[in-house]
Amino acid sequence: MLVMATTCHKHKPKSSIFVSSLTLLQRYKFFLSFVAVLFSAYLYSTIRFELREGGKMSDIQAESHEELTPPLSLSPPASSSQVTVTENIDNTRQDSTEDLPPPSSPPPPPPPSPPHSSPPLSPSASAPAPAVAPLRYQAQETVTFNLTETCLLFLHRGDITKWFVDGQSDAIVNAANKRLLGGGGVDGAIHNAAGPDLLQACKEIPEIHPGIRCPVGSARITRGFQLPVSHIIHTVGPMYDLEEDPESKLSDAYRSSLDLAKENEVKYIAFPAISCGIYGYPYEEAAEVSLTTVRDSANDLKEVHFVLFEAPAWKAWVEEANELFEQT
Repeated sequence: MLVMATTCHKHKPKSSIFVSSLTLLQRYKFFLSFVAVLFSAYLYSTIRFELREGGKMSDIQAESHEELTPPLSLSPPASSSQVTVTENIDNTRQDSTEDLPPPSSPPPPPPPSPPHSSPPLSPSASAPAPAVAPLRYQAQETVTFNLTETCLLFLHRGDITKWFVDGQSDAIVNAANKRLLGGGGVDGAIHNAAGPDLLQACKEIPEIHPGIRCPVGSARITRGFQLPVSHIIHTVGPMYDLEEDPESKLSDAYRSSLDLAKENEVKYIAFPAISCGIYGYPYEEAAEVSLTTVRDSANDLKEVHFVLFEAPAWKAWVEEANELFEQT
């Protein structure tokens, strides 16, 4: 019986084997489904990775191909078809350019100036004197008057050592002493601003009497040195309490300064308050003498300036000028 059973087992029919396989498949269908899902995910990831790496490789190959591409100047000559296309493009551009108006010719260059020639004067240089205070000197306060028909009067409150017009035809007046060796007040300020060369130039002026180079009422002239003006006119005014006729001496000082300015082609002149301060001349009286004198002696001058440092002096000159002249 054992032999028969073994024989029967060996020769089991195929239908029973198929049924057994189906049974096993049903039993493990969930496991097989899970394995199939895992396998599909693996295939999907593998394919996607291969595609991405393939794209990167194509970009790298393209970049390397661009780097290895020779420049345009080293490329072989264009073919006949390319030459034809280029000629057509050039003809089209030429046709479109012909429709545009011709460009205007540039203006001819100005003729070269001859060497060592002076620059042309600006329009303001040849124009008549302005009716307002010039911008070349900025004072704390300025009032302008018509001194004569051709000359303007400027009354500034400020520092006379900084006054100037053009550095060529301008001069300031120094209220000096008889020795012309510097001193206090305006005299000392002008010597300090002009530098030591001014003192040396004053020493070279000959003495007409021992210790006297410039008598009261007269004037002498020097260069401006480190000042912005071209000349310095030195004049000596009277001491108010010591002179018998201080008014005439003060008028002589202004008149001598104006005459010396004209002799040296000065067109712009600036005065301080001569004889005021330590010499004791009252501001009101000095203003009257100075303004009437310059009015009568300002011929051939373009501008007469008074640069007054002290506020009371400036106010006295403005009040006197308002009585004598018309403001601009």
